Amino acid sequence: MSYNLKSKCFSLAAGFFFFALVLGAEAQAQTDWQKRWNELLAAAKKEGTVVVAASPSPDTRAEMEPAFSKQFGFRLEYLALAGAEATARVEREAAAGKVTIDILLSGNTELYNLLPAGRLEPAKDKLVLPDALDTSKWRENKLKFNDPEQRYMLQTMEYILPDLFINASTIKKGEIASWKDLLKPQYAGKIASFDPRRGGQGQAVAAYLLQLFGEEFIKQLFAGQKVVYTGDRRQLGDWIARGTYPIALAVATREVEQARKLGIPIERVFSRDTGGVTGGSGIIKIVKNAPHPNAAAVFLNWFLTKEPQEIFQRTNDMVSRRRDAGLKGVPDYVVPLEGVKYVDTYSDDYMIFYPKAQKMLQELLGGR
Repeated sequence: MSYNLKSKCFSLAAGFFFFALVLGAEAQAQTDWQKRWNELLAAAKKEGTVVVAASPSPDTRAEMEPAFSKQFGFRLEYLALAGAEATARVEREAAAGKVTIDILLSGNTELYNLLPAGRLEPAKDKLVLPDALDTSKWRENKLKFNDPEQRYMLQTMEYILPDLFINASTIKKGEIASWKDLLKPQYAGKIASFDPRRGGQGQAVAAYLLQLFGEEFIKQLFAGQKVVYTGDRRQLGDWIARGTYPIALAVATREVEQARKLGIPIERVFSRDTGGVTGGSGIIKIVKNAPHPNAAAVFLNWFLTKEPQEIFQRTNDMVSRRRDAGLKGVPDYVVPLEGVKYVDTYSDDYMIFYPKAQKMLQELLGGR
């Protein structure tokens, strides 16, 4: 056999050997995640329940509970709680050593309370399913963690901040062309807002305005125009729908859409190429010392897949960061436009500003 022929045979054999190694490594990787997942699922079924505190939307609970239980054979207990209420409950229970919640689906303010207090488990360490981990399926080709260590607080939603709405049967479209138009005398006593002094959408919008226009504008708007506050999202929706207060800040999008289905002309004032984007209550966290840790890990992995992402975005009028989650049923005014540079109210820079904004808003607007 010639030298060249021997060389070619050796190269061919080496190639087959390398190919076999690659296939073997891939098969091993597949076996490893499946083994880990099966063990996790078996342990979760023994726990029998996962307790998730999330959006107060009844539609979310009605769809998510049966979808989860059907797939995994154990119970999802969905606690419909506003973010601030859920966080306060976790803080109380953790202090008492009696944690009852496994998963929090809420906003970003846990960066300042639960996370530094050591009340959260690293969510990143619990990710197993390849479908959840496949970064090609997520915007910017990454899973977006909002904490400094990139492990605890995973943002699954990103949509245009619902900021300023009008009842167009009372306030003509185009009548308010800028935020500063709200300071006109004819709007005094006609504006309502979700309470900007507490965590949640009202505070998010007020902080956004504080960053844009400064303290004097906040005082002129909220105090000078006698803005009426509520901590009840349904009440705020009812006020604008009835025209009791025909201008509203930080209305829950679900309330807007329910009114619009009844033919009430509630409109977002500004176009989709302006404003900020938010993750809303789509930030998932695992509570430390959760009563059902394995079930919590199963829920985390499941929630990052297509079906639950579509359920959550549709029933909360948000937009998933997952690329293959369809937009059916999602109002167009919350869908970010491609190529538009929005203010990211969950960005690192903004979240450095946010604690200062919270304190300033308390000082400017008084306590609750």
